[in-house]
Amino acid sequence: MDMTMISLGEMKAKQGEEVVIYGRQKGGEISADEIAEMLNTINYEVIATLSRRVPRFYRRGGKIIKISTPVMGDI
Repeated sequence: MDMTMISLGEMKAKQGEEVVIYGRQKGGEISADEIAEMLNTINYEVIATLSRRVPRFYRRGGKIIKISTPVMGDI
């Protein structure tokens, strides 16, 4: 299996709701550097270990400009 499970702790999220693992949302931000520091590793390992089937959303100016998965290509 190449999926990931993440505990949201006390936070609540509904099925289908956007959850940002790393990046920016509503004025908040968490970087791969911050996650790497928490995990005692390097930022590249945080990004490189994300499953190839997980879509990547690329944004510019608050708008999605591209959605891509390494397995399926651009969506």
